[in-house]
Amino acid sequence: NQRRGVRWNTSKAFLRSALRRPNLRVVTGAETETLKFDGVCVTGVVFRMGGQLHRAWAGETILAAGAINSPKLLELSGVGRPEVLGAAGIPVRHALEGVGENLQDHLQIRTVFKVANASTLNQRYHNLFSRAAMGVEYAIRRSGPLSMAPSQLGIFARSDPRLESPDLEYHVQPLSTDRLGEPLHRFPAVTVSVCNLRPESRGTVHMEASDPQAAPKIRPNYLSTEGDRTVAVASLRHVRRLMKARAIARFAPEEMLPGAHYESDED
Repeated sequence: NQRRGVRWNTSKAFLRSALRRPNLRVVTGAETETLKFDGVCVTGVVFRMGGQLHRAWAGETILAAGAINSPKLLELSGVGRPEVLGAAGIPVRHALEGVGENLQDHLQIRTVFKVANASTLNQRYHNLFSRAAMGVEYAIRRSGPLSMAPSQLGIFARSDPRLESPDLEYHVQPLSTDRLGEPLHRFPAVTVSVCNLRPESRGTVHMEASDPQAAPKIRPNYLSTEGDRTVAVASLRHVRRLMKARAIARFAPEEMLPGAHYESDED
């Protein structure tokens, strides 16, 4: 998200205005390594900052480290599935089967269409004068391509007309690349990404070592159910129907990814 051309987040929107409250202290540049217990109650945390370990004690501790780091902290603290903790060399403090399980994520399937009769960010990116103009526009007005959100168009649709509500979401960008983070293509194109909003596949997030600096092993298990594979195929066919709409015909879209030669469900 952006506001007035600048990236906007929860810290800017909510936290900054509360920094002067006497009952709030914000510590940045710190990474929590484990939870501290008194019996079965969490009494604080141990965190690393500036290469040194620190302890913070509190009457109440709220664990809000997200879908990846919350199970990581619990398992590092000995809370989780005994077989997982044992394999990682972590003593079991409290057996809790659900930790690190039931990971859900909506897989983005990315398609790329080459277009004609239109200028996309691909051309502007590869033109030095245009790239400089984008920089000047952002510096002066905080507007233009450099101020854009990740996607410029969103669409909700049904993979099956019998569904009561949409289960697909589109994210469309006026640019394209082979892989995210790599240079843009030299031909004009758009990226049409589509995701399943209600995936059935379930993954896991587990520690495989007791080192707090180690990253957890993330296994998303994308497309591991027949239902998700069916929706994925239906979503790609929906993209193709969308790009063949009469309103888009004048741009002569040509499918580059995954490629028009992929036709059957098995492909």
